[in-house]
Amino acid sequence: MKRNSSIDLMKSCAIFFVISVHFLLNSGFYDMTIHSTLAIFWIGIRTILITCVPLFLVATGFLMNRKELSAQYVLGIVPVIISYIGISLLVWGVLSLVGKGSDFSTAINGIFDYSTDSYSWYVEMYLGLYLFNPLLNIIWNYKKEIKNYHLYIVFIASLLTFLPSLLNSFGKVIPDYWQICYPVSYYFIGAYLYTYQNEIKKISIGKLVTAFLSALTIFTLTDTFASWNQEFQWLDHNDYFGYQTAIMTVLVIAILWRTPIPKWSVRLLKALSTATLTIYLISDLTDQFVYGFFKHEIPNLSQRVIAGPIIIPVAFTSAALLGIFVGKVLNIPFKRKKKERKIKTMLISTMVDVYVVYYPIILSFIWASGAFLSRWKERDKKAIDETKEFEKISIVISAYNEEETIEEVLLSLRNLNYPSLEIFIVDDKSSDRTLEKLYEVKKSFDDWETLTILEQKENKGKATALNVALQQVNSKYMLVIDADSYLSKDALSYLLAELTSSSDIGAVTGRPIVRNRTTLLGKLQTLEYLSVIDAIKRAQSLFLGAIMTVSGVIVMYRVEALKEIGGFNTEVMTEDIDVTWRLHRNQWKVKYVPKALSYILVPENLKSLLKQRRRWAVGGVEVLISNLSWVFKRGEFKHRFLLIEMICSHIWSWFFLIESYQYFLQMLLNQEFKVSGQIIVIFVLISFFVFFLGLNNDKGESRLSLTDKLIFPAYLVAYWFLNLISALSAELVVLTNRTNKGKWESPDRGV
Repeated sequence: MKRNSSIDLMKSCAIFFVISVHFLLNSGFYDMTIHSTLAIFWIGIRTILITCVPLFLVATGFLMNRKELSAQYVLGIVPVIISYIGISLLVWGVLSLVGKGSDFSTAINGIFDYSTDSYSWYVEMYLGLYLFNPLLNIIWNYKKEIKNYHLYIVFIASLLTFLPSLLNSFGKVIPDYWQICYPVSYYFIGAYLYTYQNEIKKISIGKLVTAFLSALTIFTLTDTFASWNQEFQWLDHNDYFGYQTAIMTVLVIAILWRTPIPKWSVRLLKALSTATLTIYLISDLTDQFVYGFFKHEIPNLSQRVIAGPIIIPVAFTSAALLGIFVGKVLNIPFKRKKKERKIKTMLISTMVDVYVVYYPIILSFIWASGAFLSRWKERDKKAIDETKEFEKISIVISAYNEEETIEEVLLSLRNLNYPSLEIFIVDDKSSDRTLEKLYEVKKSFDDWETLTILEQKENKGKATALNVALQQVNSKYMLVIDADSYLSKDALSYLLAELTSSSDIGAVTGRPIVRNRTTLLGKLQTLEYLSVIDAIKRAQSLFLGAIMTVSGVIVMYRVEALKEIGGFNTEVMTEDIDVTWRLHRNQWKVKYVPKALSYILVPENLKSLLKQRRRWAVGGVEVLISNLSWVFKRGEFKHRFLLIEMICSHIWSWFFLIESYQYFLQMLLNQEFKVSGQIIVIFVLISFFVFFLGLNNDKGESRLSLTDKLIFPAYLVAYWFLNLISALSAELVVLTNRTNKGKWESPDRGV
């Protein structure tokens, strides 16, 4: 259908009226006493502005009264849903940054009950109307050849929805049960406008203006009389389903339909008309800033209302500019040529496209928000008070073929700024000189009384080694580190301070920092630990109060909690992920302490790195399988969210693989290479934001060199592809039951 500029004008007026109505809501107009000329003026303006939502509904009826039910039609609801979710999260994220947002779980629940964005009630209504449209069109077109058939439909709809507010003013005369169905009535008015638009254009503009001014005067005086010397009375007759609003809507439409549109304004009206939904939703954000600013600058209510003609254009311009931009960004995946639309008309295909594009972007945005906001939460965290008696801590290290690092690690433990320690090192039947090195170090320090060496008769894996040590510890707190980990001097104090801050905390974990950076892989992992891994844990801890997993290289457990859950599970690939979730199941909290640092070694060849990441991914899949039933039956929201995010990541991996195959196949067939520059820019900007937040939060602890920072672009690609390969290979390992039950063969770290 050829674009209709009159409809663009109608929708543009509607969105301007919406922002203007928000002024009345946010300026305090509804709190002022109606007893002045100023109040009467704004009552008259409100009588016009309240037609905003009806104008949208009429435009819907005009544009969609010929739509039929089909897969492609249902597919059309996807951009609306994506825009709604995206803008809701954007509004919540920005408000959270300035301390006005709710917690993340409330925001997610609010998306489902349409409360995260304060104005999203319209989306809830529109989704139902959109799906119902084909049925309404069947009614509209069923007997259209019968004289006055369409007039009958409009009359009956109006009788049931609009007239009760007039005829029932002094007692119930006609049924008012159907008033809530006013969207259907306005939809039929829009269909009537489309069907008989030529006849409507013949009505004299003079008569229309006279009728408009007469109705406006009468309705303004009626509402003024009803509200005099009290606050404005928002009643049925001046609500969306009221007879006043219905009459004013019809008159406004008729006048707009006769209004000539200058050529210079066509493109502007088109831009506004196309972005009305995003402008409407984003106005929840701009309204809070604009109206909040003017409330602060103009505290007097009367003066603020007088300033309305200035405030409204500012609010509208802000919402329009931001809404048009956000609308274009969110609409990127749906910009397809007609031929491409015919190839992918099914709903599932488009949803997959959107999911593959936006999942990493949304996830990165959540990480960035958490990393940014957590700075205020962590700012006041302190180490344990040194004036109090130091609690005894047991440090446990499991070692297997660690002759190259174990001596340095033991020497670093002697430099810790903590006096009350006992150290257990379990040699898991190493085949190199690890055990000899241990005894040499112990002897060199006069048999180091607080160091206990435990020898395993056979190699049974890290979990078994840790369980052996657990039976030997003589303290209430047990710190587990890797045999290549150096701790910062205050790490124990920060961990213990958090662990003892509440009796229901079962474990706390610190922040690993990579210390071997002689290769590209080492540098890439340095950036990963600095930015993404730290950001993920900060975001999970801040938004959910729970983390997916402790870092096995530095984690302090409450011994009581460990023994309650039966120690470490020897039947899983990664004991740290497993123990985290068994603590969750037993109502123990697990916290992240980014100020507690552990300097670690990472794999510096690709084979070892892939092997390590596959092991981590396998551990995640094992946790997913073993906890899925519990999480959705008895788990809390935070547990559900963590597992759902893991499921989404695995689904994304397969979808990305499939989409990549299709993309490159089409590229070869069409002999053209196309990449959405806007998508790449958005993703890169968010990734850079996460990276620089990581640098800021790190406060120089990682000691990054210039060359470390310059490989960031390579890291962007490497991170997602590494996780893609790890996730897919982990699923295959679990499906083929080749998990090795927690045994290790040799360290897969660099040296």
